[in-house]
Parts: sequence; structure tokens; C-alpha cells
Amino acid sequence: MRLLRALALAAMSAAVSATATAALAWRRTSRAAPGPGPAPLSEPADAGRSDPRDERIARLEQDLATMRSLLERYIVERETTEAELHARTEALHESEARYRLLIDRAAYGIYRASPDGRFLDVNPALIAMLGYESAEELLAVDIARDVYRDPAEREELLARIRANDSADWVDVRWTRKDGTPITVRLSARMVRAEGGAELYTEGIAEDVTARNRQEELLRRSERMASLGHTLAGVAHELNNPLAGIMAFSQLLLSSQGAD
Repeated sequence: MRLLRALALAAMSAAVSATATAALAWRRTSRAAPGPGPAPLSEPADAGRSDPRDERIARLEQDLATMRSLLERYIVERETTEAELHARTEALHESEARYRLLIDRAAYGIYRASPDGRFLDVNPALIAMLGYESAEELLAVDIARDVYRDPAEREELLARIRANDSADWVDVRWTRKDGTPITVRLSARMVRAEGGAELYTEGIAEDVTARNRQEELLRRSERMASLGHTLAGVAHELNNPLAGIMAFSQLLLSSQGAD
């Protein structure tokens, strides 16, 4: 851009200089005494009048100076605009890089999927969750067939998203690449174009299989503990009358022995 500015200013300066030089040469030529003979002793009668050609040359020089000023202003504004645009572009690239780094380091699976059931973008956590080797391999799968254990669950989730544009933390059943079933908690939303057309869904997925298993073990343990307390109470209630019966039996046996 600086080179363009220098070339433009140089061309404009050359045009102004050439015009001024030509005007000066024309003045000298037009005012020289033509032909042989003695030089005139006095100025012509119209010497004090302004030549229309001089006025045109003056206006031309003024117009060229104005054009040069406008060109300089345009170049400065263009450079300022391009500098601002470059700064904004760099800031956008930095923001996208930070956003991408944040997604790649996230512990949750994050994805974008097309309405027809293909992953468009996935992060490393989702690739590991589903047991695939690479993003390219996961992008090639059919979500309804290869990821959901029951494709009807996906249709139900899509219906909820289409109705409300989002679905918060829904438990669904997925399948890993090796066929291992997992339970996933999803939060998803629909992204639409300005006209309302569906573009893709964005989702966050958390594998809660181990957590659900631990919660189930905890519930079982609590049920067993509750049952133990119940049995202890029943045993206590049974021990009271049994203790009286045992004491009365011993008393009868002692009485019979004395007789």
C-alpha cells in the first residue's frame, strides 16, 4: 500500500510539474518578438490584459493540486481502513484459535451435526468417548445407526430441539465403536439461518455410565442398609417375647426338679 501511495503521488507530482513547465515555456514562446526587424519600443496596447490561456493554465494547475490533495486524503483513509480491517481480522483469528483450543481441551464431548445425521465437527473428548481413532473416522459414521442404540431416541431428541430450539441435559443411550453401550447426558440446540432453515445442531455430551453405575451401587447399598435396620428391629421385637418364654421354661424345669 505504501508503494502504491508513493507511485500515485509521484505520478501526480510529475503531472503538475510537466504542466507548469509547459505553461512557462508557452508563455515565453508566445511573448517573444516574432520575425525580423527592430524590437518594439513600447508594449502592445493589450499588454495589461490577462491572456485567457494563462487563466486556463492557472485553473488546470489548481485542479491538479486539488486532485493531488484528494488523492493523498483517499490514500491515507484507505491505509487507515485497511489497518483497522487487518487488526480486526487478526483479533478474529486469535479469538477463533482460543475458542478452538478451549474446545479441544474440554473434558466434555462437543460436536456439530447436520440434520440428516452426520457429524460436522467433533472435539478429541467425543472421539475418545466413542472409541474412534480419529475425527475423520467419526465424521464418516451415521449417527442414528452407528451411535444411538435406539434410533428413535435421536428422533425424539430432534423433535424436542425443533420445538424449543434446545434440549437441556437429556439422558440417551449410545454405543461405542466396539459395541459397548454407554449412557450419555446431552445438551443440544438447533442453529438456524436468518430465514429459519435448519443449519446444524450443536451439542455437549457427558459420559455418565460410570456415575450411573456408582449411583446404582449406592442405592443398592442404601436399600441393604435399610433392610438390615428393619431386620434388626424385627429381631428385637421377637427377642422380647422369646426371652420371657425362655425364662418361664427354665422356671418350670427348676420346679419339676425340686419335686
